[in-house]
Amino acid sequence: EAAERAAAADRECVDAHPAFVRNLTTPTIARDLDRIRVALGEDKIGYYGVSWGTALGAQYRSLFDDHVDRMLLDSVMPPDFSVTAMDDGQATAGENTFHEFAAWIARYDAIYRFGTTEPAVAKALLGLRDEYGATVNGMLANPRREWAGLAKQLAAIRDGGLPVAGKPTTS
Repeated sequence: EAAERAAAADRECVDAHPAFVRNLTTPTIARDLDRIRVALGEDKIGYYGVSWGTALGAQYRSLFDDHVDRMLLDSVMPPDFSVTAMDDGQATAGENTFHEFAAWIARYDAIYRFGTTEPAVAKALLGLRDEYGATVNGMLANPRREWAGLAKQLAAIRDGGLPVAGKPTTS
């Protein structure tokens, strides 16, 4: 539902300002970035880019290498960027993390009581997700450092506790 609202808002923007949207390209934005550098009176800039910012940084360096002092690109996007490939990769990573989380919970069955095998825990967690929706779904593929707190909350929900609004705590 949120994706559909975002898509509708994007379509409205494109329909209202098609020429502007056509100019929202990485090279054009890199040129805008250089105009900002000039307006600030800087000869060189330092640049830190993450995700799409890595593509912008690479484009900026290609166009204005003489005006780059230091540059750090983190979580670099491939030059042949594909939204479909990125979505597929994220889905695969999320699925893998979910199964690792379920296996971890199974190792601590004496504490969380979801089952002693990864398939049993996965089935129980998916059942909770079916019952509580997004609240539980948002707990199923998180970083390892959050697993203990999330497992505790999931057990509380299973045992009749209310789902916690917002991001779960990790204590």
